[in-house]
Amino acid sequence: MERWKQNGYYREHNLTLGIVARQMGIPQRQLQEWLRQSEYGKLAGLVTTLRIVEAKRVLKEHPDWSTESVANYCGFSSREYFHRTFRQITGSTPANYQ
Repeated sequence: MERWKQNGYYREHNLTLGIVARQMGIPQRQLQEWLRQSEYGKLAGLVTTLRIVEAKRVLKEHPDWSTESVANYCGFSSREYFHRTFRQITGSTPANYQ
């Protein structure tokens, strides 16, 4: 898991359980069971959490980047989806957080 996170694979688009399991080098069933027992519940929860953590870092370190650039870099499908998700999780807009 740590190596997968460090390599930034969570920023890729169209991730599936099968793709992530292959990237991690573990059976899909094992990943699914781990997710079920974790705070994330599902792959989407894990990926979204990691993307928001990365977005917070990028917003602080790169104030010159546009919201669209941050969204794209972090793996969000659109600026709107990024904005909505960021606000739901942090309680703040990306611009206000920055």
